Amino acid sequence: MSGFEILIYMSDQHGAGVNGFMGDPVARTPNLDRLAGEGAVFRQAYTACPLCVPARAALVTSRYPSELGVFGNNDAFSSQNSSFLHGLGRAGYETVLCGRMHFVGEEQAHGFEKRVARDFSPSLWGNPSEKRPQMGDFGRSLYQKWCLEIIGEGDSPVRAYDRYVTQRGIEYLESTPERPQALVIGTYGPHFPYVGDPERMAYYRPRIRNAYSEEKVNYLMEAAEAKRQRIGQEELVELRCAYYAMVEEMDQQLGQVYDSWRAYLERKGTKGIFVYLSDHGDQIGIKSFFGKQTFLEYSAKIPMIIQIDGQSPRDVEIPSSILDLGPTLCGLTGAQAPPLAEGRDWSSWLLKGQPAEDRPVYSEFFDRLPDGRETIGIMVRQGTWKYISYTGFGEQDLLFDLRQDPWELRDLPQDHPQRKALAPLAREAQKSRMPAMRRWSEQRRDAAYLAEWGAGYRDRDPVLWEPPVQVRRAPLGSKPPCARQRTHHHP
Repeated sequence: MSGFEILIYMSDQHGAGVNGFMGDPVARTPNLDRLAGEGAVFRQAYTACPLCVPARAALVTSRYPSELGVFGNNDAFSSQNSSFLHGLGRAGYETVLCGRMHFVGEEQAHGFEKRVARDFSPSLWGNPSEKRPQMGDFGRSLYQKWCLEIIGEGDSPVRAYDRYVTQRGIEYLESTPERPQALVIGTYGPHFPYVGDPERMAYYRPRIRNAYSEEKVNYLMEAAEAKRQRIGQEELVELRCAYYAMVEEMDQQLGQVYDSWRAYLERKGTKGIFVYLSDHGDQIGIKSFFGKQTFLEYSAKIPMIIQIDGQSPRDVEIPSSILDLGPTLCGLTGAQAPPLAEGRDWSSWLLKGQPAEDRPVYSEFFDRLPDGRETIGIMVRQGTWKYISYTGFGEQDLLFDLRQDPWELRDLPQDHPQRKALAPLAREAQKSRMPAMRRWSEQRRDAAYLAEWGAGYRDRDPVLWEPPVQVRRAPLGSKPPCARQRTHHHP
């Protein structure tokens, strides 16, 4: 073991673009900016899937979700799938989970030795948030389908949960455990519902209103266009104010944890590795998309910083993946990475400055369209290029040059030479996932069966946190559940 202790701070649904250190002129993220100034910033990092459970399964195993049988938020993966946490445990670390990781199923460890704070989401099937009375008005608004139902100022279960996790994390660090730590602190914000602190929202309101612009882009890609939702300009401003307020609140909590981490390392006389990342982003209404489930930058691109004591700050401009974190941490600590890991080990680059070869980075999403058709979505990112393809819609593939067009406004012509380089990579990735899509269809029958079983065990969830009574009511001035109508825009 190298002598480094590890803390991974993982938020949920925080897009790479809403950060001061990534160039956002409005976002106030002083603690992330400080961390970025001390560490390695992976400026072109992507999720393996723009959805919570698949992305997190990919993170810990360093494998694509389809290989694990994890296609959606109701899917579990086997405890026989090794994770980088197993490798750290073998190397002598105490692997500890504080808060959110969103594992589904009866197996909740996946390499963690213990848990010191509960999870926000149910672990058992058949216990969806909209059926939990403890969520009050907020149950439906935790899902993308209904994410526009509650927008406003005030408190929420998400904000209360993150306060709880932050406090438990700080208390744990103050206890000064004897063994070397590999601690993961997982929060839920800035995941919707879009409800934020009133004072922070008041700060952002004039700035976001002044920066407002509507991008009327029709990609003619049916699988993407089906996810558009429409709301008015003022509602959109309020939504973004709430999101930015949640990002700022998360940044403040991260700063509190980071200060406790520095004090912990000083007491023990050890060096540390501090990681910040999120599982995926949020489109926050850009191009009329909200939440995740697309391969556009605000959905698929994630913030990722690795700060290593004794190492100089630097930027990584080569595309990277959420799959890379596990192998990199194992490389930095001398632990053995999972044998089937598909991520890249960046440790030689981080420690010695050895050059890293540009290679394709993929993201995947298994989707069902409103008419029932199923499709495999693949994103390929290599160099400055991004290619997006869905099976059954090959003639609608998108190609962007992100150096010239960072806002993805111009799909490049069909005869562009870069299509010849990236289209075969996307086709091969889709072909290799076809058996997994067949399993996906079969798996849903099992999922329905398990949901009926799990509905009888709603009070026995081993990890579920319950929100305080005082945060279960929607804020005054917001529209109550079911008041909004979700509309699709079709090409």
